[in-house]
Amino acid sequence: VRSQRTQELHILLKQTYLIRRLKKDYLHQLPAKIRSHDWLGPLPSSIITEPLSQLPILRSPQVSKALQADALFMALFRLTGTEKISYVVQYLKDIWQPQLEAQPEDKVIFFTYHHAMTDALLELWPGAAHMDGRTPTIDRPAQIVKLQSDPQVQVGIFSIQTTCAGVDFPQVNHIVFCELAFSPAAMLQAEDRIHRVGQVRTAQVHYLLLKESTDELLMFILNKKLR
Repeated sequence: VRSQRTQELHILLKQTYLIRRLKKDYLHQLPAKIRSHDWLGPLPSSIITEPLSQLPILRSPQVSKALQADALFMALFRLTGTEKISYVVQYLKDIWQPQLEAQPEDKVIFFTYHHAMTDALLELWPGAAHMDGRTPTIDRPAQIVKLQSDPQVQVGIFSIQTTCAGVDFPQVNHIVFCELAFSPAAMLQAEDRIHRVGQVRTAQVHYLLLKESTDELLMFILNKKLR
């Protein structure tokens, strides 16, 4: 059969349709993805009990137990984010700074949730590619390309919310979750930023978890989702 106006057809199809393979269709072509958990802490109970006991909502008889439980969890989540910084920074100094110096071919993405954690990590790696909710939209592509293309840049510091989808980093072989997000789906999407077509090394995913904190519950929810 003779084809006519094929160039026009090509333009119309390209503008109208997106052909996309599901990951399950090419998963067998990818190297392994390995998860590990490193426990920090524990968070001292004295740091938790006093500020949480002062929450006004917990002393209000008009507020339901369910709302009180939600408020308590959110307060503990914010407290975990603040108190976890010193544990994470020390761990990265002890483990990841020497590892990256010894393995210059390695690249790692440190995922964060709170701005304070992002800022603390940028003090360790001032030249890192970085992006969070404060990064102007116009500046974000340059930060992505910086980690993807510059062999001198080993570290990306990205928030889970801004980088869990829509961009791939097959050049990176490690992900470290310095904090967790509420959504298991967002965590799994963030993991897969390095487990994509083009990856030739084992994708290693590391979770830094703080004992006696909201990390324990959020990790339980994520593990339940994986099962």
